Amino acid sequence: GNELTFQMNHLGHFLLTKLVLDKLLAQDSARIINLSSAAHKIGKLDFSDLMIEARYGAFKAYGNSKLCYIYFTQLQVHLATEQGVDDMSGQYFVKKKVAGISKHANDTIARDKLWEVSEEMVAKYVPAE
Repeated sequence: GNELTFQMNHLGHFLLTKLVLDKLLAQDSARIINLSSAAHKIGKLDFSDLMIEARYGAFKAYGNSKLCYIYFTQLQVHLATEQGVDDMSGQYFVKKKVAGISKHANDTIARDKLWEVSEEMVAKYVPAE
């Protein structure tokens, strides 16, 4: 199975968004709001041990899951703007102000790899188009 924090804080939201995205895009003013945490700053994904089986730590798992959520949000914004969806923010806010994200959160290679891995992990739950 999957590490529980990763599954709850990333894969569950990833799958839910995939399942409802077409319906949201068909609406005039639908929004997806993602909530993350400053804990993403301690996150660093190791794709050879994504479930943190070696040297597990609960806060490490939480930080990684929140980093995954930052990646997920960034790629959603990127894909939506490619499809002509307006008013996309993708910004990270702290206390109602735009805030910086960690250097790991700016890693587009890891972001894209996480998307591919996540697609594979949820594929059996997504109906064929």
